[in-house]
Amino acid sequence: TNFRMDKETGGPGGVIRDYFRAVSAGPALALVVGITGFAGRLNFGFTYRPDSISREAVEEIADRLLSLLSGKGDVA
Repeated sequence: TNFRMDKETGGPGGVIRDYFRAVSAGPALALVVGITGFAGRLNFGFTYRPDSISREAVEEIADRLLSLLSGKGDVA
């Protein structure tokens, strides 16, 4: 479950400046992408099991996703 944190204050006198969420990749999932919206931005967190997927593969997935979201990548 992802959260929209834009209206949270962090308690009395506190201000949340950013929000990141980590999700553990368990035995059923080799890769988890957590997306959180905060202050008009999207934060992406990539968690993976290195025995199932390589760091290079995760970096390629992240680069491809950012390319598509920015409109610089081809859809096909």
